[in-house]
Amino acid sequence: MSADDAAVRYDRQVRLWGSTTQKMLHATRLFVGPGAVVSETVKNLVLSGVGAVVLHDPAPATEDDVNTCFLLRPEDVAQRKPRADAAAPRLGALNPLVDISVVATYDAFVAQLKSGTRGGSDHGGPEGDGATFILLGNAPLPQVEALHAAAPPRTTVVNIFAHTHDESFVAITADAGQAR
Repeated sequence: MSADDAAVRYDRQVRLWGSTTQKMLHATRLFVGPGAVVSETVKNLVLSGVGAVVLHDPAPATEDDVNTCFLLRPEDVAQRKPRADAAAPRLGALNPLVDISVVATYDAFVAQLKSGTRGGSDHGGPEGDGATFILLGNAPLPQVEALHAAAPPRTTVVNIFAHTHDESFVAITADAGQAR
């Protein structure tokens, strides 16, 4: 897509929050773990033009996933496709201006987080110094702490807990991190 295509795609947003904020959003890296609520959130960020999304969810898609995550289909369950592999092309189709990648292992996820790169390019770039967000769903506290410790400065870790059994409950915890 050309710069003109991007201008048309993001026209409403630029009118709302300005071109500087849109450029900052495009310079942002988003690291995503599993979860139905997380997939809804990442969809909205992809549509608004976040710069890069790195997905890590090697678990195979299940029928329950298909019922709770619009990015997964019954054929993904039949093929025992990892959830991240199944979701990536569908996220990419929502906004071709966003770099979408999948890492198969947790170690690769952490390594890319530490590297400060996005889609093979420098994560700051001409758009300015981008931020990094780690978006997780129902992650155990030790995993959240380990990812935060591995993350570069100015990384925000968001862990979304959603329970829908006998009660409706959503809790979002975020740690904006300290400059290191």
